[in-house]
Amino acid sequence: TLGTYFPTAEDMAGLFGNASGRDALASSSIPNPVYKMVDSSTVYIWVNTFLDENLPSAFAGVANAAKKCTRVIVDLRYNGGGYVEASRDLVGYFVKPSVPYLICRHRNENATNAADTGWLQDTWTDEGADSTFEKSRLVVLTDSMSASASEIFAASVRTAMPAKKCVIIGQTSFGKAIGQSELNFTRGKGAGLYLTIEKFFTAYNGKDSSTYHLKGITPDYTVSWPVIATESGNTIYYDTAARYSSGIAAAVTWFNGGIPKSSRAAPNGKSPVSSNIPAAYKNWGLALEPAKTIRF
Repeated sequence: TLGTYFPTAEDMAGLFGNASGRDALASSSIPNPVYKMVDSSTVYIWVNTFLDENLPSAFAGVANAAKKCTRVIVDLRYNGGGYVEASRDLVGYFVKPSVPYLICRHRNENATNAADTGWLQDTWTDEGADSTFEKSRLVVLTDSMSASASEIFAASVRTAMPAKKCVIIGQTSFGKAIGQSELNFTRGKGAGLYLTIEKFFTAYNGKDSSTYHLKGITPDYTVSWPVIATESGNTIYYDTAARYSSGIAAAVTWFNGGIPKSSRAAPNGKSPVSSNIPAAYKNWGLALEPAKTIRF
């Protein structure tokens, strides 16, 4: 699969720092990931992007701080993906070593002629030593903007963890189960070419099961979220109060044996209203904080 791209004036300004868009993104005060202790046994972790080289080391710090937690919430809503390796690194904290969690079909890099169009296949497992949360229960929160590396994480943990220990709550994800290599045109003024080089499939019992490409990952429990993000130019603004309260309420409901229900937006559209949200959760976060994430 081939795809070309040609940058707009706004894109170019953001890339080369000639407009305020880049400055607004750089001024973000939101770390990645964000984590909060809900109680002594429950941790909430918001991963706002996988397009972050520092995410693996930052997540390691979170895992160490929350290593005694038996209930983990990973919020991937409005996370458009990023680096596949960063996603795989996080998967390793939740699955047992050598358990298959995803199948990757990729181009044969050693092909010697144009007629060799074969694909190679790898079954991904976790070979790392750190499985901090493999005995914990996990809730992954998704929406229609959860894509690419976010879907790799969600599909992998649900495949590799026992059914009673991991669920996805939210909305069907975006549906991008392919990976691309980017080729820049040296005389194209920022234009380039994307070449699809990888395809991802779930790996139940170590066998090729199905792809979620163009379909998305269907959650175990469907929840209609309140508005948690808005976009203005190159900047995404998060309503963190709505994010925290709606996501934590849904996850805690499942942890406690209940069925998660949709949060209703308040009349002013700025905060959720739900009878099962503990009062303490409603006070978390500040509305409309500028974020550093750009969707690609």
